[in-house]
Amino acid sequence: MSAQEWMTAALWAITPTALVGVLFWYTFRSVLRADRTERKVRKSVEQQEEARFAERYGALPDSDRQANAVARPASSADAQARPKHPSDADAATDR
Repeated sequence: MSAQEWMTAALWAITPTALVGVLFWYTFRSVLRADRTERKVRKSVEQQEEARFAERYGALPDSDRQANAVARPASSADAQARPKHPSDADAATDR
C-alpha cells in the first residue's frame, strides 16, 4: 500500500467520525442558543407582567420579588386585598 493510498483510506475512515462530531456540535450549539434566547424572553415577559401587576395593584414588596423567597402565610384580609401573582389577577378578573 502506497503512502497516498494509506492517506486516502485514513481520510475515508475519519470522515464519518468528523461529520458526526460536527453535527453534534451544531445541534448542541443550537440547543444552548435556544435556551439562552428563551431565558431572555421569559425574563422580559416576567418583567412586563410584574410591571402590569404593579400598575394594577401596587408594587410588590422586595421579599416577593426574590426568586427563592419563602412563602409566608397571608392573613385573610391580605389575601382578599390583592392577588399574589399576575396570573392570579387575571383569574380574579375572569370570575
